[in-house]
Amino acid sequence: MIIDYHTIQNNVDDLLYHDEKLNSLVKGVYINRGVPDGALFPYVSKGSATSNPKDSKLTNGASTIYQLDVWGRRDDWEIHEIMEAIQETMKGFRPESDKSKVFYSNLNYADVQLDPDGITRHGILQYRIFTIQK
Repeated sequence: MIIDYHTIQNNVDDLLYHDEKLNSLVKGVYINRGVPDGALFPYVSKGSATSNPKDSKLTNGASTIYQLDVWGRRDDWEIHEIMEAIQETMKGFRPESDKSKVFYSNLNYADVQLDPDGITRHGILQYRIFTIQK
């Protein structure tokens, strides 16, 4: 199985970048691009991603954990509101490429933590994405 991170990442970026509600709540969405120096809060960025092959006798597939991070400095309510907007947008996530297609995606884990700096709040959304190779 070839893990098709590029398709997953591009489609997440496209969904979040073009969502009006989400973009009214944040100063930036940085999925395919790194977070620029001096980025204004709040913003959304890509966290870690890990994949494990999930091949069967009939298909070649993979299970990917894809993390989205929300960063803010106001309060937990700000982070929760942004996380809710992301969850609503991600309901439409079903990318397909010439290599693979997503057949299942769901929210696997959500949390809000106070960063060690004592000011920044960090929202975490981890999605489990199952893909099959074409």
